[in-house]
Amino acid sequence: MAVTPDATPLTGAHPIGTPAYMSPEQCRGGRVEQPSDVFSLGGLLVYAATGRGPFRTGAAHVLVRRVLHGEPRLGDLAGPLPGAIIRARSAGRP
Repeated sequence: MAVTPDATPLTGAHPIGTPAYMSPEQCRGGRVEQPSDVFSLGGLLVYAATGRGPFRTGAAHVLVRRVLHGEPRLGDLAGPLPGAIIRARSAGRP
């Protein structure tokens, strides 16, 4: 979630976003910084390349659990893209 340094939180204690693309720290309601954006970009790249999100579909609480504890499904990605996505996923990990 890109924000300016002087941004005021809009949601208080409730993170907003699309659960399948939220970073682990965003799912936990923690401080969201640039690594969170990189993590979300990785999810977007998976969707752009495969037409499916990296954590599949489902209820919000299921997707959040997959983001926090699961492995993304990268499908049949080829070339340098899988490595870039794995590095992006690592950027969002504490």
